[in-house]
Amino acid sequence: MDLVCHLQPDPNKVYTMKLQSLPTKFSCSAITAVVVACFYFSTLMWDINGSDLRYAVDIGEYQVAMSLWGTVHPTGTPLYMMLGSPVVTMLDYVGVAPTAGASLFSLFWAVGSVILVVMILLKMSVPPVLAAGFGVVIGLTKNMWIHASIAEVYSLWIFLLLLALYIALKLEGGWSDKMGWILALVAGLGCAHHRLFAPMLPVLAVWLWPLMPRGNNLIRWGVIAIAMFAVGFLPYLDIIRRASNGSQWIYGDPNSWEGFWSIFWAKEASGLQGLPTDIDELISAAYKFVQIVNEEFLWSGILLVVF
Repeated sequence: MDLVCHLQPDPNKVYTMKLQSLPTKFSCSAITAVVVACFYFSTLMWDINGSDLRYAVDIGEYQVAMSLWGTVHPTGTPLYMMLGSPVVTMLDYVGVAPTAGASLFSLFWAVGSVILVVMILLKMSVPPVLAAGFGVVIGLTKNMWIHASIAEVYSLWIFLLLLALYIALKLEGGWSDKMGWILALVAGLGCAHHRLFAPMLPVLAVWLWPLMPRGNNLIRWGVIAIAMFAVGFLPYLDIIRRASNGSQWIYGDPNSWEGFWSIFWAKEASGLQGLPTDIDELISAAYKFVQIVNEEFLWSGILLVVF
């Protein structure tokens, strides 16, 4: 009997172990978000853009169009505008200038992206403290930091891409038709927001193909998934609505079919789009890619990410 009593768990010790398990997943994500938000806020663009850097090419257009509920250059980034204009307007009511409000809108998505980085790493069983550290490091890379402090669409694009990755990881742990349809919706929103999301589609397809249902169930799931993907493009209706309402800042002619599809397919930028035409162009593009990655991470950072 004495031996049995000694083997009984001590509730106080269990409680102590739970306290020692901190920091929790939530606290790691929250701490990481606060840290990167402070850095982003310290360099926030509060005034009208006056920079001639490549990062700042379209900032002035977004600052004005968001505050005037207008539209922007192809492909129109409808989701960014549809969500951003109400935020900028509400912030203006409480005394935040529209120029700063547009930057704060991007900051919000960038912080959300960093939280998703931490959540993805935790999902991959990375220890919480290490996941938080990586979240801060990735959040403070130059590209992330810049796009968190200016009125640009890429912080929302990064958020959608990371959200798709996180959902895919959850599906890898156990397939769910409904979760798969949510992923299709996120992918549609991502592609509608910025076409640079499209290369992610085959990655997701190859990744999740072994987990998908088979036979008639796959056909049924696929039809609904395609419909959900198409729903992601509905924000384009907001572009037409804004043009019909007579906004003071409308790019092109979204009210005509020709003008709408020109914006949708970015026809005016068709000369910048296309696959490499020969091996020299492919090598040149690959070299430029390596240069950009090196500029962002340095070789030490690249080795760390590979590790």
